[in-house]
Formats: sequence, structure tokens, C-alpha cells
Amino acid sequence: MANHVTKNGNGWAFQVAVPKDLLKHFEGRRVIKSSLQTKDRKQAEVAAMRLYAEWSQKFADIRAGRSLAAINQTLSHFGHSIPVGTDPRAAVAAIISDGYARAELARQVVPLLPEILAGLDIELTDEQQRLLAVKIHGDAGERDPLRGRAIALAIVASDAAKSLPPPEKPATPPRPVVIAGGITTLRTLYDEWRGARDVAPSSARECEFAVRRWEELYGTNQPVTDITSDHVGQFIAAIRAFPTNLSNADAALPIAEILKKFDGLPCRRSSPKSVDKRFGFIRTLLNRAQNRRLIQVNPCAGFRIDDTDVATVDVKPFTPEDLRAFFTSPTFLKDAKTKGSNYWLPLVGLFTGARMGEIVQIDAADIRRGEGCEGWVIDIHDGGGRRLKNEDSRRIVPVHIGLWELDFVGWAKSKTGPLFPDLIPEDPEADLSDLASKRMAYRINKAGITSPSKRFHSFRHLAKDRTREAELDEEMRDRLLGHENAKVGRGYGAGFAERKLEAAMRRMSWPVDLSHLRSME
Repeated sequence: MANHVTKNGNGWAFQVAVPKDLLKHFEGRRVIKSSLQTKDRKQAEVAAMRLYAEWSQKFADIRAGRSLAAINQTLSHFGHSIPVGTDPRAAVAAIISDGYARAELARQVVPLLPEILAGLDIELTDEQQRLLAVKIHGDAGERDPLRGRAIALAIVASDAAKSLPPPEKPATPPRPVVIAGGITTLRTLYDEWRGARDVAPSSARECEFAVRRWEELYGTNQPVTDITSDHVGQFIAAIRAFPTNLSNADAALPIAEILKKFDGLPCRRSSPKSVDKRFGFIRTLLNRAQNRRLIQVNPCAGFRIDDTDVATVDVKPFTPEDLRAFFTSPTFLKDAKTKGSNYWLPLVGLFTGARMGEIVQIDAADIRRGEGCEGWVIDIHDGGGRRLKNEDSRRIVPVHIGLWELDFVGWAKSKTGPLFPDLIPEDPEADLSDLASKRMAYRINKAGITSPSKRFHSFRHLAKDRTREAELDEEMRDRLLGHENAKVGRGYGAGFAERKLEAAMRRMSWPVDLSHLRSME
């Protein structure tokens, strides 16, 4: 098990290599890796054993499921199918039980047998073993059991087919998968797409979102054969106008009601990237319908989402009035009583100007005494599998006196592991700021700050302005905020000493009075 446990920063992680025959299934990803959430080696090995068993089973299930899908596609030409959950070995029986169709079945299915039988415990008869030995190795010699089982059964199937005349071509087209009522809908295609491959949770959620909003526009029983380019165009227009960062109550409304409620209001709308992603899922599902010959042409053909299609709003820094409104709002004061993630996230954002994705990844071990400093620093780095925007994002940020007076350091050092575990997405491929962004957008709105140009990133823009007010030079400003700079000379040397960074941070001030927070119990 030692090969499946590896160091991950201060803790341990699990890793397992993706089998070569499944690399395509995982889109070329060669290693599965995940944190074991422990610093204890023995606990890590126990957890890794469980994960190794789970992934071994998952690899076997993927092989069986992939084989089943492949052979069902062939069998559908002849009116056959093997229900999900059935042992794929039933495919072998289908080859020799379908009358005149079996010769054609044998020709098409035999190439799939090695995959169908991979990992399955197939017992071979003495005759099959003899045929195997003669065909591959002569009368003696070592042989690979898995390859042997597949080839031996292929021999049996092929021999059965030789005695039959060539079949006539089937007159009927492949039968599509249908739901009750005899129609194929987008939901049908989504369920099939979801079940036929290992889909990332974030992709499944996005695709289901697109299908659900489509159904709200056109109904749940719309056959794919009735979908036109007009439907697609209307769907794109609706998604373009869709507001972001909705409350749970608003998000639960049908799309037509949401668009009516927010019509003409100043709010952020879907980005071109989001529009393209959701449209792309609809296009993918309709491609499946086209491949099944359910439709002649994909009605999504000809549509393209440009970056200029959706208007964007420039982010602006918070004003002193905005800061006062936010940090005295009833919602924030309620968060201040519990002093959890919703309380500390905006305060760290205010006094550091760090990106939201950087903050949610901060670990208790990242808060330490600065080298040659009087105070503490936050070490923002990409160790342990963390994700940063660019190389210059790795930096040391001194804890400002304003944040220290609120006892941020005391709170952080009372923790172990991530400081904001409830804000880290479960899906390792998801946007790091997704959860936190929604929470902060809700709180900014509740504070009466409704301009679409004001969001959590406004703290970062404000910090940039405060570095200018403190008359810090450009290189120091970029170092504190982790901005890229194209000047070649910046890449030479070890950078600023931590005591220099601390001195620069002490020159900065913020136009907000937080004394009411210090007086709270």
C-alpha cells in the first residue's frame, strides 16, 4: 500500500495509476490523486486501502459498463439488448441464439470480446483450451489467461457462424432508447449520457441545469424530433439574460419567472463562458440524437457564442460608504457572533486584497511568524495540490494590524488544516471560488450594495488603491497583491525580505472603522 500513499504538504494523499486501457475514458489523466485529510501515516494507509479497493471496483465497473454499452449498440440492430446490471457474458449467448442473424452478430461482436470479458471469470471447456493452445502456441507453451479466454470464445463464436449463410441486411434502422410514452427527449439523452460514461460531478450538474431550464421553456415531453433552430436561439437568449448569484428561493423559480423578475434590473448576467458551456451541453445531447439517426441535422449547427455576445461589467473598488454598509449590516453582524468562514473571509479579503480562490485554500500552517518581523504573515503557495492563478501568485502577505487586532491570528492558530473547509468544493475540478462567491454575493446584496460592478473582487481593487495611497512603488504593490509583471528584471534575485513586506503593509490604511467588531464578545 506504500505505493498508493504519498506526501501532500504536511499531510498524506492517496494516488493510483489509471489502467492503460482506461486512459481514454479518463481523457488522458494518468493518476488519480486525493487528499487523505490526515498527517498520521498509519491512518493514511488505512484510508488508502479503502480508496484502493473502491477505485479497483470502479475500474472494473467502467470496463463492464463500457463493454455493455458497446455490445448493446451492435445488438440493437437485431432487436436485442442486455439490461444494465446483467453479466456481459450474456452477450456470448446472444451470438449463438439468434438464427440467421448470428453470423453477422459474430462478425461484429467478436472484436469486442476481449473488452467484454476483461476481468470476468470465464470457465473454458477442455475443447476450448485445446483450440486455444493450437491456434496460439501450438501444442504447448505458456499463455495469457485473459487473452486466452477472449480468443477461445471468439473461436467458438466464429465456428458457429461459419455454418450459416451470410444474412440479409436489416431493413429497419437502429431502435433508439425511448422513455415511457415512446418518445426520446433531452432528458432521455441526458440520462443515457450520464450513465454511459464517468462524468465529473460539476459537468453533470451543469448539463442537468441546462436540460432543466430547457424543459422549463418547452416542457418535459418535447420530442427531440420537434426541436428546431428557433428553440435553440430562444434558449441561448434566455441563458444570456439569466442573472447570476441568485438566492436559493429565486433559483428555484422557473426560468421565465426569473427573467421577468429581474428584467431591467442592474445585476450580473451569465458570462459568455457560462452561456457557451450550457449551450454546449444541449449541442452534445442533440449530437447523440443525430448519431442515432433520430434527427437528420443538429439544430444547434450554425450557432456560436462570441465573447462579445454578453456584456460584462467592470469591477470597481468598494467606497467608504460601501464598507460601512457591509460591515454593519445585520447579516454580517450575525456572522460576527459565530466568527466562522462568513465572518473572516471578507475581513481577510479587505486587509490582504487576496483573490477569493487563494483565501479559501489557506491552511492553519500557512499562518506563521514572519522572518525578521514583529508580526505574522500568511504564506500563499501552491504546495499540496493547491491551485493559483499564476506563478507570481505565490507570495508572503503580512497580517495587517487591523486584522491582527480582530484576533485573526488567534482564531487561525486554534485550527488545524484548512481555515475554510466549508468553502472548499467537494469536486476537485470545480471553481475554487464557486461556493464562497455565492455566499459573499448574497451578503453584499443584503447590505444594500446592488451595483453589478461591486462584488468580492472589489476588496482586491480597493487594496490596489490603498497601496497607491501609501505611495508604495510598483514592484512592492505587485508583490503584495501577487500581480504578474512583464519586466524581465523582476525575475532576478530572491525578492523582498519579509521584514520589508511588513514595513510596506504598515504604511497602508483602510477607510473603515471596525471598532464595533473588537468590542463584540
